[in-house]
Amino acid sequence: MTNKIKNIIVAISNKCNLQCKMCTIWKEKNKIDLDVNTFSKIFKSHCLDENFSLTITGGEPFLSKKFHKIIDVIIKNRPEALKTISTNGVFTNNIVSFLRDYKSKLPNLSISISFDGLNRNDEQRGKSKSNILETIREIRNLFPEMRLKLKFTITPFNYDDILPTYEFCKNIGVEFKIKISESAENYTNKLGPWTPIWSNGVKLKTIKNLVTLRDEFFVTNKSGADFIMRTIAALNGKYHLKECRAPFDRIFVMPNGIVYSCIHLNSIGNLKESSLDEIYLSKSAKDNQTLVMRKECKGCVSFHGSG
Repeated sequence: MTNKIKNIIVAISNKCNLQCKMCTIWKEKNKIDLDVNTFSKIFKSHCLDENFSLTITGGEPFLSKKFHKIIDVIIKNRPEALKTISTNGVFTNNIVSFLRDYKSKLPNLSISISFDGLNRNDEQRGKSKSNILETIREIRNLFPEMRLKLKFTITPFNYDDILPTYEFCKNIGVEFKIKISESAENYTNKLGPWTPIWSNGVKLKTIKNLVTLRDEFFVTNKSGADFIMRTIAALNGKYHLKECRAPFDRIFVMPNGIVYSCIHLNSIGNLKESSLDEIYLSKSAKDNQTLVMRKECKGCVSFHGSG
């Protein structure tokens, strides 16, 4: 029996207004917004799980000229499926305006903002901290029931900001999510790899902070604590892939229509040329599944994760 697609991530644009150290999307010359008709093909698939989850990301999704039309397609087809819009949080007015117009039509929506530390964010991502904090205040004031998450990407530049940023989130009632930075040549690092230098001292201090965070999460967020354990193991060079569901029930769609079942593996097709069913059931998709079953991939920690 064929597995159903349970998780879909769609990068609707490769436009970005920041210049993050660990990403080269902002350097890409050919700027693309995902075609609305191409995006619409997702909802015609017979391979979608009844309760599939959809995430909209970028680049920066609020820079896409097709953003509102894509949201309209979601509302027309499966409004309950849109779980997350991932943004850098800089465009406060755009985000607030969007939520005023659309929040009531998207019952499961959350906003995830990339924020890499109270002290180090601007060093790592470019000047954005003040805008992000304004966006958080506005969302909290105008939409207090809105599920809001801050996503912290751990690098050697901001490891000492993990705990202060977690405390900040806890104090204002915002979810705190972390991931270790990874290079992804099919997505964030098409124009060159991200190769951070982790000295032994920085690595040990990072792990110490993560252990403290793990202990906090064991009380309130068991799955988050498990993910931190995998991150610690990766930093120690002791992480081993046990099981990965990515190529079996997930897809990642790029602004040019290219589809991946895992961002670290070969593409499995293009929505501009084929239906999602044809892509999901293709030989390329099955090849990726076989590779993972044989444990011939490196076993990433952050992008799709493994169980």
